[in-house]
Amino acid sequence: MANVLKTPKKILEAAADAIEIAVDKAGDTVEVIAEKAGDTKEKIDKAYLSQIFNLTEIADDMPRVIHVEDSQRLRNTPVCEGAIGHYETIRGMQMMRLLPENTALPGIKFYPTTDGILYYRDPYDDHMYIELDDYYDYLNEVRVNEIKNVAHDLGAKYIKVVYKEEKKSYVSVDAKVQAKEKGKGIIKVTPEAAAEPEHHHNKTEYTNIDVLAEVDYEGSDKPTMPSLKYLKKDPAINSLIQRRMDGDRSIKKETYSIKCKTLNGLHTKDAIKLDGVLKALKIGGNASVRSDAEAEERAILEYTIEF
Repeated sequence: MANVLKTPKKILEAAADAIEIAVDKAGDTVEVIAEKAGDTKEKIDKAYLSQIFNLTEIADDMPRVIHVEDSQRLRNTPVCEGAIGHYETIRGMQMMRLLPENTALPGIKFYPTTDGILYYRDPYDDHMYIELDDYYDYLNEVRVNEIKNVAHDLGAKYIKVVYKEEKKSYVSVDAKVQAKEKGKGIIKVTPEAAAEPEHHHNKTEYTNIDVLAEVDYEGSDKPTMPSLKYLKKDPAINSLIQRRMDGDRSIKKETYSIKCKTLNGLHTKDAIKLDGVLKALKIGGNASVRSDAEAEERAILEYTIEF
């Protein structure tokens, strides 16, 4: 399969063939010239469209983005007959353009429906694609469900999961100004203040605080090993699981937090490109993928477990 995104030299090879025809055509009959020209067009079509005939051939290298839309050029090009889609690049974002009737093919899943236009790949499942508008909501849902399952399997009596978005504000404190007497305009400077005229303190605040789950369980002293997918690399939850499975019953109540940015596959760099894609395709509303990505990079999931 020729892949223009990965092997652009194919286009150059096709162009070289065209030059060869131009050089040799003086000694050829009209029929031979036509035949060579047809062969060259076929090579260029294959290279330009970089078509995909089945999902099996790309199963180990699935694209991050799928663009579901018809392609008349693909349908009307003889060498592409039977192709399910082709690779394309829009505003610097490489993706696969898939014909709408192929969204139901085995080996690929779409969430929440197959009626969308742009889908981004699940960071922990190469064959699951989430519609762009639902990407972060979907990840929050599956992560929260996994935390709830962990709590239940470990025998917890209570679980609460809270989503918080960090808002960092820097408070500058001028030691000289601090010593200023209110309303008198008098500044008193100590030797220490003179030596350290300005101090910066980091203050963390939270906004958009949402309780995503709060569940009471019967509890159990016989934990079972939870199955992890989205949190399998989180050291805190793995430590908790190990301690409970090793028979540690001293844990009564603990609170943990996970930075959402460590679990996501869609970061700001790609979000900026996707905003460009949405603009080029003339889809989407006033919401920005970039703003959602930036908010998610400041977010944490905080969960409290009681045994």
